Amino acid sequence: MFCIEVCQKYLKTSASRFKKLITFVLPLMISKAFKIHLEKALINADLLTGHIGVVAAVSGGSVNQAYELRSGSKSFFLKVNELNTFPEMFDKEALGLNLLRNSSAIFVPQVLLQGNFEQQAFLVLEFIKDSIPTEQYWEVFGKELAELH
Repeated sequence: MFCIEVCQKYLKTSASRFKKLITFVLPLMISKAFKIHLEKALINADLLTGHIGVVAAVSGGSVNQAYELRSGSKSFFLKVNELNTFPEMFDKEALGLNLLRNSSAIFVPQVLLQGNFEQQAFLVLEFIKDSIPTEQYWEVFGKELAELH
């Protein structure tokens, strides 16, 4: 009887851990058709002159798939989600980012492009490269954040 109780407890714990593991899904790569659509849209917006050479998955939150798009020396940050699940999410995010950017109180990436492709919504932003924060980073960030309020 002891073995059955221990095994049941182990299986419940393991199932819970496994469920947590599988809820973190690595982003899928974008389709070739979606990449071509993005290239055309970026070219039409005078943001790109060639082709997107590299599409690399990056961290970007728990709801969206996030990518770095690279073409030569240019990089863009692409966020993608399901259009039906979050129909106006990027509309509102773009509006909020533009309002914050217009305040000039704190650096906010520029919204470059927003749209839909098939069943996906997307938002293209200025890409911000990772960097090591300086000693004054949090102090400056706090002051800039306070200026927004």
